[in-house]
Parts: sequence; C-alpha cells; structure tokens
Amino acid sequence: MINFQKLVALPREEEEEFTFREIEEGIYFRGHNLWLLVISMGIACIGLNINSSAAVIGAMLISPLMGPVVGIAFGLSTGNRRLIRLGIFNWLLMVVVAICSSFLYFLISPFHSETS
Repeated sequence: MINFQKLVALPREEEEEFTFREIEEGIYFRGHNLWLLVISMGIACIGLNINSSAAVIGAMLISPLMGPVVGIAFGLSTGNRRLIRLGIFNWLLMVVVAICSSFLYFLISPFHSETS
C-alpha cells in the first residue's frame, strides 16, 4: 500500500552551501560543457537549414548556456560580485564559442538555400 504521507510530504530544504557550490559548478565552461555547446549549436544550425523549429528548440534544451545565467541571477540576488563576474565571463566565452562553431558549420555546410 502507498504511504500517502510520504507521497505528499515536501522534502527539507537543501543546505545553502550545497546550493551555492552546485550553482557555482554550473557556471564553469570546460570539458563536457564545451562539447555539449558545440553539438547543440550544430543541431540548431541544422534546424535552421531545414526550417525545423523542433530542432532549434531541442538545441536550446540541451545547450549549457543556462548555467552562467543562473549564476549571474544568483549572484545578483545574493550580492556576490565574484559570482556575477564569473557568470558574465563564462557566458560571454560560451557565446563566442557558439558563434564560432555555428560560423564553421555554415562555412562547410552543403546547404546554401535560404529558409523562412
């Protein structure tokens, strides 16, 4: 039988330090985040080439660009200037890598017709 109290009970809040570390870890742009961003930009470019909004939305869902944005927002809400600077720097770095990877895709892409 299902325990109704466990089903509707809300879990305790997380420790503040754990939350801070988790958000700070999501800001950094290295390793798997780099490859995930390049792959998501490739999917978005393919979606633009074949006029597929589903592919573009799917690329947005897997893109790691949200980590620095959450870090910036958390830094602004807590007044942590270091977190804000770190988030802005990593976000700008991710945007540059995304633009470069999409430029390379369209440079070597065999599709050259415009889509709506």
